[in-house]
Amino acid sequence: MTRTPQRRGLRELLEDTRGAVFAEYVVILILIVVAAVSVWKSLHEGIEDDASEEYTTFGYPPDE
Repeated sequence: MTRTPQRRGLRELLEDTRGAVFAEYVVILILIVVAAVSVWKSLHEGIEDDASEEYTTFGYPPDE
């Protein structure tokens, strides 16, 4: 005897309390996005600082 998967409606999924709630998933996603943006920004600033130090030390590249 095979068991067929039951299709659940949106209302049942929203009222489901067995696992994490939809709002918890949204909060986790927002935290991940904020962390990714802050890491990206710090990497960009670090590269920009390194480049400006190199240009200060060796001069700007010639224009072609």
